[in-house]
Amino acid sequence: MQVRVMRSKWASMSTAGNLTLNSELVELPRELGEYVIVHELVHLLAPNHSKLFKSFMLAYVPDWEEREARLRSIVV
Repeated sequence: MQVRVMRSKWASMSTAGNLTLNSELVELPRELGEYVIVHELVHLLAPNHSKLFKSFMLAYVPDWEEREARLRSIVV
C-alpha cells in the first residue's frame, strides 16, 4: 500500500494487489473515504465492475451508490 498525490483518481488497485490511495482522501468526509477504500479492496474479490462486484459492494457498503454519486461531485 502507498499513499501519494494522484491527479485524477482517489485510489487504485493493481492486478498484483498493490493499493494506492490519494493523499487527499483525508480531506473527504469519512464515509466517502471509507467508500473509496472498500471499493478498491473489493477489486481483490472482483477485478471489474461486474454484478459480482456490485453485490460485494452492497454487502459491505449498502449505500455505496449514494456515496459514489456524492464523490463524483467532488473534483480530485
